[in-house]
Amino acid sequence: MSAGILLSGDFWFVTHTDDDLWADLGMLATLPEHQRKGAGMLAMEWGTSQADLEGTDAFLMSTPHGKRLYEKSGFEVLEKVEFDFTPYGLAETNYAWAMLRKPRTSI
Repeated sequence: MSAGILLSGDFWFVTHTDDDLWADLGMLATLPEHQRKGAGMLAMEWGTSQADLEGTDAFLMSTPHGKRLYEKSGFEVLEKVEFDFTPYGLAETNYAWAMLRKPRTSI
């Protein structure tokens, strides 16, 4: 087992008005040697369950690496965003996806 942090993430609630509350996932990362073992999904389940308890939407920006996990967690793509780095001397374009998950209610 390697030393270091297995998983890093921060899920928090943000409010901009008295009536506007949502969960925002700032970042979720897993060390490469621990990826695809369920740690990310556990973190997502905890965060989305908190949003569900509050009855709030959850929002995040996904890289290509995390998109599949977020879709499995119920997030839907709102928009694909293109980042063109060629004006800065790099010969690449990167993408991110704005994603939203509506709260789930218990029956």
